[in-house]
Amino acid sequence: MARTLHPARPHPNGNCLPRCESTPRPPPRSPGNGVALLASVVLVLLFDTGWLVEWLSQHKSAKIDEVIVVAIVLLIGLTFFSVRRSIELTNHLQKYQDLHEKTAELSVNQR
Repeated sequence: MARTLHPARPHPNGNCLPRCESTPRPPPRSPGNGVALLASVVLVLLFDTGWLVEWLSQHKSAKIDEVIVVAIVLLIGLTFFSVRRSIELTNHLQKYQDLHEKTAELSVNQR
């Protein structure tokens, strides 16, 4: 996201300081995360786990089923955490962009 700079009003000492013409807004959120989540749910539902169930029933001493459950719980937890952080970072970036615009406007108005 490049900013367009152009000369502002000449400063009293004769220098021409660049200022931001406009600060571009971040693009709207794409539905990519939702599509990826939907595709993963569909793939999980279509995945044939019959061979895994048979293997687990033959090897009851193996703790693989517990590992699978823990992995799924961790995956769900990390998904919620990453979505929450993504939303939080997007909000911080938006606040930063707004603050930058206000600061640039105040800087130009004080000259």
